[in-house]
Amino acid sequence: MAGDWGESKIPYVTDLELTNGRLEAELRMVPQASDRADCEVTGYDSEGIHVADLSPGTVLCVRSRTPTDEEHLGRVTIRKAGEEQVSFDVLVWR
Repeated sequence: MAGDWGESKIPYVTDLELTNGRLEAELRMVPQASDRADCEVTGYDSEGIHVADLSPGTVLCVRSRTPTDEEHLGRVTIRKAGEEQVSFDVLVWR
């Protein structure tokens, strides 16, 4: 699984990737009621998170940068997490 939140024809680096049971991204866990302000603060970790640590309702902020250094922020709410598949809702701010 890989996600790309860009709408341009410029190739983007993958925003989220599920690899060997880990959700790989530049992310941070945040409170349930997170908004853009919650996601704009520092404290991101590029190590990813193991899917065993995710449960329905877990909220993550995900930050990605385009090759032209534009920053996109997203709020990801986990619906279901398993070793080979993760389903989630996402809201992206630009």
